[in-house]
Amino acid sequence: MLRRTLGHSIQITARGWRVLHLSWIFLSVLRATANEVACRNMSDGTWAVCNGVADIAWIALFIIMTSSAGHLHWEELG
Repeated sequence: MLRRTLGHSIQITARGWRVLHLSWIFLSVLRATANEVACRNMSDGTWAVCNGVADIAWIALFIIMTSSAGHLHWEELG
């Protein structure tokens, strides 16, 4: 799915796409697990504030992982 979405704007190797897919899957599962633990162990108000603040960190982590995979597996054109 990522290759269909991002393939027109970035060119990375087949291995790079696998790394990118697996890192997004890993981060998504990690984020869902962290959210579930926080939801069950915090009050609603505290959880909402932490979830809002944590979103910034998660987005930054996704950007770092995506750009790292892209730079490591960049495919030269031409």
